[in-house]
Amino acid sequence: MSTFVEPVMQITTQDSDQLLRGIVIPPRPTIMLALQEAQQGGDPEPSDIAALISQDVSLSAAMLKTVNSPFFGLPQRVSSVPHAVILLGVRNAIRLASDLALRNALKCDGHYHVERFWDMATLDAQVTAFLAVQLNLPVRDQAYTFGLFQNCGIPLLLARFKDYQDTLDLAYASRNKPFTTIEMDRHGTHHAVIGYLVARCWFLPESIGQAILTHHDGTVFTEPSSEITDEVRTLVALAKLGEQISHGFLHLPRDQEWPTIGRAVLDHLHLSHDEYEDLCDAIQQMLERQGQE
Repeated sequence: MSTFVEPVMQITTQDSDQLLRGIVIPPRPTIMLALQEAQQGGDPEPSDIAALISQDVSLSAAMLKTVNSPFFGLPQRVSSVPHAVILLGVRNAIRLASDLALRNALKCDGHYHVERFWDMATLDAQVTAFLAVQLNLPVRDQAYTFGLFQNCGIPLLLARFKDYQDTLDLAYASRNKPFTTIEMDRHGTHHAVIGYLVARCWFLPESIGQAILTHHDGTVFTEPSSEITDEVRTLVALAKLGEQISHGFLHLPRDQEWPTIGRAVLDHLHLSHDEYEDLCDAIQQMLERQGQE
C-alpha cells in the first residue's frame, strides 16, 4: 500500500494509549465468546455450533456467502449453516464464524468507504488462504484471519478522523513516502499499529498480531531479524503476493511496495517465475468465477 517501507516500530504497553488517539476498540463479540466456551468442554457437536451461529442472522448470512466463494472449493453449494459446519468441520467453522463476527464488530453501518473496505478485505482473505493451501504451507489456519484483518485499523481510523479518507488518498498516490509515515504525520498513529492493538485486545494469535504490525515493513524480508518468526514472514508474503495478483486482475491500485520487496517475497515462498504465473492464472480463474455468481 506504500512505495518505500520503513522499519517497524516497537510497541510497548505505555505506547498504546498514545497511539490509539482516542480510538475505542470494540469488545469481542458475544458469539465469539460463546463459540470459545463451546470448545472448552472438548469436541462440540456440529449441531450445537450451528445453533450458536444461527442465532445471529447477519453472521449466518455472511458465513454462507463466504463459504460459497469459489476460493473455498467446497464440492457443493451450501444453503444452511448446519450444512456449512459439516462441510467445513467444526474447528474451521468456529474459526470462520469468529473471523466474521470480529469483522462485523468493526463495521460502520452506512459508511460507503468502510463497506467497500470490507469487501476488499474479504477478497484479500480468500486469496491469502487460497495461496496457503495451494502452496501447502503450515500457516493455512492463520492465513484467512490475517488476510481479513491485516488492514483492520483502517475502518477505526475512518470513524475517528473525518479527514482520514483524504489521508488514504494521499498515501495510495504517494511514490516517495511510506504509507504509514503519511498516516503518522497527519494523525499521530497508523493503521498497522492500530490493527496490532486490535489483535492484541481480541486475543488473536500473536503471529497474526505481529504480521499485522509488520506488513508494511519491507525489512522483514530484506533484513531478517530473529524477533520476527518465519511464520510471520510467510503470512505477510502470502498477503503481498495475493494483493499483487488479485488487484492487478481487478484493475485496482497496485501495491507500490511490490517493486521493492516482490523478489524477496517470491524467494521466501520458494516460487519460480513459472510457478508465480501458474498461481496468477489460478487466482484469475477464481475471480472470474466469483464475478459470474
